[in-house]
Amino acid sequence: MHPRIGTFVSVLAVILGGTLCFGQTTRSTFKPSAAYQKLGIMVGSWVAHGTLNSEAEQLSRANDTTTTPAGKFSSTETCAWTADRFGVICHSLEDIPGMGKIAVTDLVTYDSNSKNYLSLEVGASGTTLSRGNVEGNTWTWISTFPNETLRFTVRYISENSCQLTVEGGPNLQSLKTTMQATLTRVRPKSAPSTSAHKRPKSGG
Repeated sequence: MHPRIGTFVSVLAVILGGTLCFGQTTRSTFKPSAAYQKLGIMVGSWVAHGTLNSEAEQLSRANDTTTTPAGKFSSTETCAWTADRFGVICHSLEDIPGMGKIAVTDLVTYDSNSKNYLSLEVGASGTTLSRGNVEGNTWTWISTFPNETLRFTVRYISENSCQLTVEGGPNLQSLKTTMQATLTRVRPKSAPSTSAHKRPKSGG
C-alpha cells in the first residue's frame, strides 16, 4: 500500500471510529428525563367542549383583533411522540365562534435550561409561544402578546379527563376568565398520571 494511502486509511479509521463511538454515546446518554416523560399523557386523541364568555368578545374588541363572540367551543386533537420522545406534536381542528374551523399544529417539549415546558403553536390565527409549569395535577401556561396576556390552567381530574380555564387581559394582574372547557380522551388509558396537555386556545 502506498504510504500516503495508508496514512489516509488510518486517519479515516480514526475518524469513523470516533464517530461510531460518539454515536453510541449519544444514543445511550441522551435519553428523555422524567420531565420529558410527563408529556406522554398527551399522546392519543382528545375531544374538547367548552364555552367562550362575554369577556373573550370584549378582549378581542379591545385588542382590535378578529371579534370572538360568546358561544360554544369544540375541538378534536391527535398527539404523537416526536423522534426519541423528546417532545409531542399535536394536530387539532378547533371550531371557534365567529372564526369557524381552524387547524392548529402544536409542538410541546421540556426546556432543560429554563426548567419549564415550551409550547409552539402554528395556525391560521397566528403563532403562539407559551411556557408552562406544573404543581401537583395542575399545569399553568402563560402566553404573552404585545397587548394581551393569556393564562391557561389545566387541572387533571384523571388521566383521561381535564378541565381547562383560559384567562386573558392586558397583563397578569388584570386577567379575566374568557373560556372554560372539558377535555376527554377518546380512547382512555388505564394507568393514572398527570400531564402538560394544553389545548385548546381561545385567541391571540
